[in-house]
Amino acid sequence: MNIRTILEQPANSVFLKVTSGKPPLEMNPELIHRATNFYPFDLGTHPDLVKHLWTKLTSELPTACAYVIYHRPVLIHPKGVIFANVGGTSTGVIRFPPTLRQELIESKRASTTYDYPNVTLKADNWGTDWLFITRIFGDPQLPALIRQAYDYADTLAIITPSEEEAAAPTENE
Repeated sequence: MNIRTILEQPANSVFLKVTSGKPPLEMNPELIHRATNFYPFDLGTHPDLVKHLWTKLTSELPTACAYVIYHRPVLIHPKGVIFANVGGTSTGVIRFPPTLRQELIESKRASTTYDYPNVTLKADNWGTDWLFITRIFGDPQLPALIRQAYDYADTLAIITPSEEEAAAPTENE
């Protein structure tokens, strides 16, 4: 996929600004790569968590979605919408449709906040449709939820890459 598609997708604007500290169109496109180019120890996130995101949690997806944006492991829909990110040793933030989002909060499988010893993170910092997953490890239904997040990301795409762009490797492979 063309890197510009990721940067220009309106659904990514808040996430990209939080991630890079810059408006998306001012980001350095050289810092967006397919995950195949990265060793999980290089991402400032526990390597087991990165591997879990990129392999086990994506087992029900129809296509590879693993990318790195500004040294953060993420999942990106082929239409360029970011729908999952992990960090630290156990933090996972995923984008969900409103009805599923509410269901996950009520069942305590996800939360709008994540408490570290000295700070509380708010999922809304990434955008209003993001949630922290309570059990990123050990939830056998999480791959199916990731599939629903993937399907939701498809509905958020405003800029649709051409078939050639979608099939082509990224500029930074």
